[in-house]
Amino acid sequence: MRRFRSLSVTFLLSTVLLAVQTPALVRELSFSERVAAQEAIERTRYVNQIGATEPFEEAVPREVLASKVRTYLAQSAALERMWHTPVTGEMLQRELQRMTVGSRMPERLQELFSALGDDPVLIQECLVRPVLVQRLTRNFFAFDAGIHAEARQEAETLREGLASGRIDPRTDHPARRVAVIVRRDEPVREVNEHRDEIELAPAEFDRLRGLAPQRVGAIGVRSDERASYALRVVLEEQADRATIATYLFPKRTWDAWWSEARSELDPAAVATVASDEVELPRLSALGGGDCRPDVWENGILDDLPPRRAWHSAVWTGSEMIVWGGATGNWSTHDGMRYDPATDSWKPTSDVGAPSGRSGHHAVWTGEEMIVWGGGYLASTGGRYDPINDTWLPTSTNGAPAGRWGSSAVWTGEAMIIWGGNSEGGVVFNDGAR
Repeated sequence: MRRFRSLSVTFLLSTVLLAVQTPALVRELSFSERVAAQEAIERTRYVNQIGATEPFEEAVPREVLASKVRTYLAQSAALERMWHTPVTGEMLQRELQRMTVGSRMPERLQELFSALGDDPVLIQECLVRPVLVQRLTRNFFAFDAGIHAEARQEAETLREGLASGRIDPRTDHPARRVAVIVRRDEPVREVNEHRDEIELAPAEFDRLRGLAPQRVGAIGVRSDERASYALRVVLEEQADRATIATYLFPKRTWDAWWSEARSELDPAAVATVASDEVELPRLSALGGGDCRPDVWENGILDDLPPRRAWHSAVWTGSEMIVWGGATGNWSTHDGMRYDPATDSWKPTSDVGAPSGRSGHHAVWTGEEMIVWGGGYLASTGGRYDPINDTWLPTSTNGAPAGRWGSSAVWTGEAMIIWGGNSEGGVVFNDGAR
């Protein structure tokens, strides 16, 4: 009897330990199930898109849905293969928690949950996973020394030349840009890309000055920034004023790298890891539900767009798209999209984007964001399609003279441009549509 009890206890303990150590069975999602879930997500967003007139099936073809699924699965594969960071169930749960607590449009997030049948596996795998893997892959890519080895070596070679005196920081160089920054207590109200000085509020002046060496003429360390490697040298300095030479060595762009890398990745190899046992939060429990007046919310703290001024921004009904603008004394041609429902950012494609510019304008047509003008009196523009993440140029036939600081409106059929400034301070009193 004693031996029988001992065996019974041993069997019971073994059963309990086995139950603890054995993970819960995961429901595997097929590719077609993922595409169907993507369709439910995109339909919800499209219904809320301002000015959308096309039938959903024409605006968002099935191949576009399948491509979006293949992309987030390929990015999941890249995380595991290239950066040894496989997506786990716990990662999806934590991202779901971040998303629901941080949502700035909880009612929209609830719509997305409902569109997926409030199914925890579909929500984690098809709504949460794309946001998570896009952010992680972009971050790993941006600071991967191997991928950006060529630009890194160029920066090191130039630094050696500056340090040895073979290269004079006061002479022209293809990678060199010079900015004169001036501390100004009053708000800066006017944009002029042709100005010789950049007037900055004290905090921003201190931030930019702090990126360069403290001593005039000293060669700064190589700075590993998101889109480039940078070297800075202070050429002159007076009270509340500094002339800084910045050498920028652009890193490889994501679009160029991803177009090659994705062909080596197998989306079909990505397994479902989300658990059915995750309890979804109710609308009343979401963190973004309470709006406090006169208080700024920081939102998500990673993957924010680079600091910029005189950029454009449009609201689509589901996302805010920020594009262009000035960083220092040069302009950028990149952009970011912010989804307040999931409190997440993702970049716009650079392929086919207009040249860098600031002081331009943008309008939302219901299907595209149109940007035009600005820059160095550019009379060019571009049309951005957020569903396909693609750019097309605007026609230059009959376009008005290039200008910055003009006004722009969308009538429902045309964008009307009027006024603006030209080089030398001339003010336009004409326009075009």
